[in-house]
Amino acid sequence: MSSTANTIIRVRCPDCDGEGSTESYVYEPWREGVVSKCEWCCGDGYVEYKEVYDSVADARLDYPDATEILSVK
Repeated sequence: MSSTANTIIRVRCPDCDGEGSTESYVYEPWREGVVSKCEWCCGDGYVEYKEVYDSVADARLDYPDATEILSVK
């Protein structure tokens, strides 16, 4: 892969932990939390970064917890 190739790195969303939805906490014990689409990842369950790497292995070193690493030409 050349050094001008783009790489897309997908990591689990830190806000919803990859679920795609979050629960709003209510401090009243008789009320359940409201479940809504995660605003951080737009309900996808992952956050995407686009960066330039020489190889997928180099990207994996920077993002060891990535769920998917794609090279885009």
